[in-house]
Amino acid sequence: MRLSAREAALAIVRRLRERGFEAYFVGGCVRDWLLGREGYEQRNHDIATSASPDEVSRLFPRVVPVGRRFGVMLVLQDGHCVDVATFRTETGYRDGRRPTGVRFSSRREDVRRRDFTGALGSEAILYAVAPAIAAKWLFDHHIYLHPAYQ
Repeated sequence: MRLSAREAALAIVRRLRERGFEAYFVGGCVRDWLLGREGYEQRNHDIATSASPDEVSRLFPRVVPVGRRFGVMLVLQDGHCVDVATFRTETGYRDGRRPTGVRFSSRREDVRRRDFTGALGSEAILYAVAPAIAAKWLFDHHIYLHPAYQ
């Protein structure tokens, strides 16, 4: 039986963690899970990790270096494509989206560059950098979680 997108991404997270790396779901998949949106298991899942692009390439047999210099690798797992991004800081943006410089960094530094409006603070919750701040942000923006996730 084919794995769901969530199960395939979870297998990647587990392998990274088994090898001693930090790995977390980030972005829209977490938002959709927190809000109880149906079908989130089959949607795209993104992972942030302490593993470098080279380490990701060594750990998984099918990897596409879609943005190696930015730390972004596409891992092909059970028919799913999962973005795996190395923790990083970014400098200068030439078009408001793409950075002119990237330095691989820590989980704490990575969370500072993330857009919480799109992910509803999910990174802060998963990174455990400041769960109380993330909860307050959700409350202040009148975002209420599905009862199953409260």
